[in-house]
Amino acid sequence: MEKYKIKILKGLLPFFCFLIYFFAKSVSVNAASIDNYNENQVDLDVKSALAIDVNSGQILYAKNANRKLPVASMSKLITVYLTLDAIKNKEISWDQRVQPTKQIVAVSNDPEYSGIPLQMNHSYTIKQLYEATLIDSANGPAMLLGEAISGSQQSFVKKMRQQLSTWNITGGGYAACYTQWLA
Repeated sequence: MEKYKIKILKGLLPFFCFLIYFFAKSVSVNAASIDNYNENQVDLDVKSALAIDVNSGQILYAKNANRKLPVASMSKLITVYLTLDAIKNKEISWDQRVQPTKQIVAVSNDPEYSGIPLQMNHSYTIKQLYEATLIDSANGPAMLLGEAISGSQQSFVKKMRQQLSTWNITGGGYAACYTQWLA
């Protein structure tokens, strides 16, 4: 049970970072000079993290804050949001079953890209894919959710970009990580 709680917390960490980013947008912080701050006081098993006091702008914690990393976790959060939106609008349902393509199976079975391997000729519910995306931050299930929602990964990337545009987030970087699988 404890291991399950840790997995949930690890899965939610990117979400909290996402929230911190949006609430701290108006706070002026010069993080260019900060790379690691209070890193030894908190033992986080992450590649990079940044915690900022929203009211004062003070950096509370930083680990590899200047390190450039892909935006895959943010893309998965947008995927989760669009999944919930599609369920709310009755475009898909929790118990709807879908099957992965060869391309998605290949990504999902590569431990460097996904911690949840999917199998050919096996169907998965939207709920299973949603949980694997949110809790385990698994790329393969996230890709399959995109196809279930929009019919293709290309259409889903367009949907992600439209959503980002409605949130006034420009640059398209969050949707860009999906394009690496579109060949």
